[in-house]
Amino acid sequence: MLFAGLVIGGLLFYLVVCLPSDPFTELIEVSDDKKSVELIKAEKGDAKAQFLLGVTYDKGLGVTQDYKKAVYCYKNAAELGNADAQFLLGKMYYQGHYQGHGITQDYKQAFYWFSKSAEQEDADAQYALGCMYQEGSVLQDYKQSIYWYRKAAEQGNSEAQYNLGV
Repeated sequence: MLFAGLVIGGLLFYLVVCLPSDPFTELIEVSDDKKSVELIKAEKGDAKAQFLLGVTYDKGLGVTQDYKKAVYCYKNAAELGNADAQFLLGKMYYQGHYQGHGITQDYKQAFYWFSKSAEQEDADAQYALGCMYQEGSVLQDYKQSIYWYRKAAEQGNSEAQYNLGV
């Protein structure tokens, strides 16, 4: 049992410290005490804690994977203004991957949540808006597409840079 705990602890340390390019690695909690603190914050309406709890349910990190609970937490966090949750919720609505779990494909909702996140300077959301304007999934407007691609490209988003030919 102690050996298994050390292996899991080592794996969590590796995931948290050694893989910083993965945006979800910071969300993996290392200790039960920290999980309890985040859970208490989430219950009190802390937007980041709600988002982290959503990721926990979404990925099945220390809990049984539950997409309905994940979506519920993401929605709460997004409504509280968490840009990461807003972007992720936009992506869920855009792709429709969570059908049957409280999300169906809805470009208007995707556009709404991407816009909320983009207003907070989220480069991925800005890029997503550029794509939506380019493809016309809500309204085709090439000027708006270029505007959002530029905003994302200025923050280093390589896909936006590519689309602009930078």
